[in-house]
Amino acid sequence: MNKVWYLFKIQLMATGNINKMLHENDPKKKTKVLGMSFLFLLIGMMFVLMSATYNGILLFNLLEWNMESLYLPLVMTLTSMILFLTTIYKVNGVLFSFKDYDLLMSLPIKTSYIIASRIIWLYSMNFLFLAIIMIPAGVLYSIMVQASIGFWIKYIIGLLCVPFIPIILGAIIGTIITVIASKSKHTNIISIVLSMAVVVAIFASTGTIGQATESALENMDVVGQMLEGFIQKVYPFALMYGNGVCSNQIGGLLVFIVISLLSFGIFIVILGRYFKQIQTRLATSGTHTVYKLGELKGTSPLMALYKKELRRYFSSSLYVMNTAIGSVLLLIFAISLCFFDMSEIESALGVSNIGIYVGQFAPIVVAFFMVLTCTTASAISLEGKNLWILHSSPIPIEKIFISKLLIQLTITVPAILVSGIIMIFTFQLDLVQSILVFVIPLIYSTLIGMVGLSMNLKYPKLDWTSEVQVVKQGAPVMLTMVIGLLSIVIPVGLVMVLPGIAQNMRLIILTVLLIGLTLGSYKYLNTKGVAYFKALS
Repeated sequence: MNKVWYLFKIQLMATGNINKMLHENDPKKKTKVLGMSFLFLLIGMMFVLMSATYNGILLFNLLEWNMESLYLPLVMTLTSMILFLTTIYKVNGVLFSFKDYDLLMSLPIKTSYIIASRIIWLYSMNFLFLAIIMIPAGVLYSIMVQASIGFWIKYIIGLLCVPFIPIILGAIIGTIITVIASKSKHTNIISIVLSMAVVVAIFASTGTIGQATESALENMDVVGQMLEGFIQKVYPFALMYGNGVCSNQIGGLLVFIVISLLSFGIFIVILGRYFKQIQTRLATSGTHTVYKLGELKGTSPLMALYKKELRRYFSSSLYVMNTAIGSVLLLIFAISLCFFDMSEIESALGVSNIGIYVGQFAPIVVAFFMVLTCTTASAISLEGKNLWILHSSPIPIEKIFISKLLIQLTITVPAILVSGIIMIFTFQLDLVQSILVFVIPLIYSTLIGMVGLSMNLKYPKLDWTSEVQVVKQGAPVMLTMVIGLLSIVIPVGLVMVLPGIAQNMRLIILTVLLIGLTLGSYKYLNTKGVAYFKALS
C-alpha cells in the first residue's frame, strides 16, 4: 500500500501549486505560490457558497410542495449525471494514455499498484466535486427537518459510495468510445463525436422532466410523480440512498452500499486484467494511411498558425469536451425551445406575454453559456515542451495570440448564430434585441478568450504529465471560470438596477461597458501578455 500511496502522492503534488509551495526556495516565487494557493481556497469557498445557494433554493421549493423527501435523491441524481459525463472524458488521460505511462511501467512497481493509484486519483477528483454539492445539501436538509445524528452517520457512509457507480459507467463508456475511435485514422474526431453524442443523448432522454403540461403545474401530485419518475429513470440507486438516509429504510441503503462496493471491486479486477491490452491498443497508431503526393499551397502566417491550432484543438477529445461544452449546452437549450408551447406555459403560470419578458434577457442567457466556453485558458500550457517552436518562429507574438483567439470564436460563433436565430423567432424579439442577442454573446466570447489567454500566460504549466492537469485542474482554467461568472453577474447586476431606463437601453449600456472591458483586455494582452510570453522557457 505504501507504493500505491507514493504514486497517488506524486499525482497530488503535481496538481496546482502543492509541490512548488512545499519546495520553492525563492521568497518572491514562494509568496506568489502562496498567494495562488490562497486564491484557490477563496475560489473553493465561493463554489461551496454557490452550491449552498442553489441547494437552498431547490430545498425551499420542494418544502413548499411537500416534496422534501425527494430533495437528496434529486441532488444525488443530478450530481451523479455530472460525475458520469466528466468521467467519460477523464478516462483518456487519467486511466489510459497518460504521458508518463512508459516511465511508470519501466519502474519496479506492480501494474496493479499503478492502476490502484490512478483509480484513487479519479475517485478523489470526483468525490471533491461531489462533496462541494452534497455536503451543503446535507447540512441544509438536516437543519430544515431537524435531523438526528443517525442521519449524518448514514449520510456520510452512503456519500463515500456515491461516486462508485458513476465512475464505473463513465469509465466503461469512455473506454469503449476511445477504443472504437482508435480503430480509425481519425481517432480524435470520432472520439469527440461519440462523446458529444452521449451528452446529447443523456439530455434528450431526461428532457421529459421539463415538459410539464398545464395540468401538471396545477397538480403538485403530478409534479411529484414526474420528479420521482425522473430519478427512477435516470438513477434508481438515488431513491435507495435517499429512502435509506431520510426514511430509515436501512435495507435499501445497505443494498446501495453493497452494490456500489461490489461493482467497484469487479470493475477494478477487470480493469487490472485488461489494462495493458487496452493501453497497448490505444497507443498503437494506424497502419493503413496512404500518403499521396499533392500540390503544396502557400498561406499567410496567421492562417498557418490558425490551422495548426485547429489541428491541436481537435487532437484532444478531453480538450474539446471540456471547452466546447458551453456551446453544446447552448445549442441543446436553444433547440429545446422549439418544442415548448409558450401559450401553454403562459396559461399554466397565469402570466401573459412571458415570451416577450424572457426575450428581454435572451442576450444574457446566451452570454452565460459563452463564459462556460473558453479554449484559451490552457492553450499555452498545452504547448508543453513544444513551446520553443513558437518562440523560434519569425512570427509576431500578437499573431500567435490571435490564432488562439480564433479557435475560441470558431467554437462559439456557430452556436451564437444558431441559438440567436431560434430565440428571435421563439421570443419575438424586436430589432434592438435581435441585434444584441448576437453582439453581446460575441463580445463575451472574445472577452473570455482574452481573459483565459492572459491567465494562462501569467500562470502556465508546461511540465504536465496528463492533459487533465492543465485542461481541468489548472489555475488559469479555474480563474477564468470565476472571472467569467463575475463578468456576467457584476456588469449585468449594475446595469439592471439602473432606475427609469428601458430594458433595451440597459442592454445597450451593458454592451458599451463590455466593449470597454474587451479593449482593456486586448491592451493588457498586447503589453503584459507579450512580456509573459517572452519570459516563458
